[in-house]
Amino acid sequence: MKTLDIDRPIRLTWPFWLTYLAVFVPVLFLAKPILTQLPLYARVAGILVLPFLAAVLFYSSFQFFVAVVFGGREQRIKFRGFLLAALGTAVVAGIAWKLFGARTVAPIGACGATILANLLYQRLNHKTPNQLPDPTPPIGTPPAEQEAFRF
Repeated sequence: MKTLDIDRPIRLTWPFWLTYLAVFVPVLFLAKPILTQLPLYARVAGILVLPFLAAVLFYSSFQFFVAVVFGGREQRIKFRGFLLAALGTAVVAGIAWKLFGARTVAPIGACGATILANLLYQRLNHKTPNQLPDPTPPIGTPPAEQEAFRF
């Protein structure tokens, strides 16, 4: 079975469009963009965009779950980074809620939580840069000259 890579963006292939068709009617039934008193172009955009966004949400979540469950060690490490970033975000938002109240949680908590989540995710997914291999002396180099190739 081919494993999915979490780092790659989703592609609009036939499984995505099947998801779009599956969520089209329920989203329109729940959101009811036709019944609003908006201009025609806004209603048409609501009819097309709302199910698309719901399909992206469901399809991405499902791909993420499948990649973590059936992926290897690297996918689990990425999931750990995501989980830690989400948990750190929740902690910062909770602290902002407790200290500043419900009215200022949005600006203060969102800013701090976003910065913390980004820092945690970057820290956990930091990859070491490519390093040059140790130079090897040419074949037949005398041992005294081989020391010049070592650092």
